[in-house]
Amino acid sequence: RRREKDIKKGCFAYLQTLENQGVIAWYDRLNSGKYFIPGSNGYRGRLVQGCRNGTSDAYAILNDGRMIWIEFKTTKGKLTEDQTKFADMVSSLEHLYIVVRQVSELEELMERLIWT
Repeated sequence: RRREKDIKKGCFAYLQTLENQGVIAWYDRLNSGKYFIPGSNGYRGRLVQGCRNGTSDAYAILNDGRMIWIEFKTTKGKLTEDQTKFADMVSSLEHLYIVVRQVSELEELMERLIWT
């Protein structure tokens, strides 16, 4: 059974390759929640707010301007209520929202979107 972080790692590598080759315009990962950034030299650090809860794990922009929001889940993983609301909102804007459970799913989808 694959962990979500392993699925993300493989998909991020694939998306980075597509971007490096100029096949997609841009991709980036997104992090929600709050993070403490420790300080140094007597500075105590700071609390940083990431994206709002429900925001997808990553997005990609195709060269034709289409936007894809990507959520990574294990085979048994389910969307939270916030993730479902986000998916509904971006879908209403005619963006594509996908849930990816293995790297091959993302590869197949991108093949269809880019070369068809």
